[in-house]
Amino acid sequence: MAGIAAPYGKHSQGDLIAIGGLKEARDAMKQSDPSHTAEDYDEIISRIKNGFKALREHCEAGESILLVSHGTIIRTIADYLGVDTMDNYPKNGGVSKLTVAPDQVIVEAYNQ
Repeated sequence: MAGIAAPYGKHSQGDLIAIGGLKEARDAMKQSDPSHTAEDYDEIISRIKNGFKALREHCEAGESILLVSHGTIIRTIADYLGVDTMDNYPKNGGVSKLTVAPDQVIVEAYNQ
């Protein structure tokens, strides 16, 4: 991450997040990716929204769904939904609970 943060005069992901939030860090990751496969914050949020749309379309009301992901995506979803994730990275094996309603997504628990 130090190489990604260096053009901004910073040394770590935490430094980037401190100056511009997860959006700044994600955008810097994309700009620094030599393979050009990394997504910026807006691209990730678009993919997340499409995932919520798919859940709404393919799941029954009240159905419980288990989604497993790595911490960076979990943190990005929580950040997008208004959870303060500063210095609050998901723990390994941590559980977050979301309710996907027809018109919104609610964070019921984060990083438990």
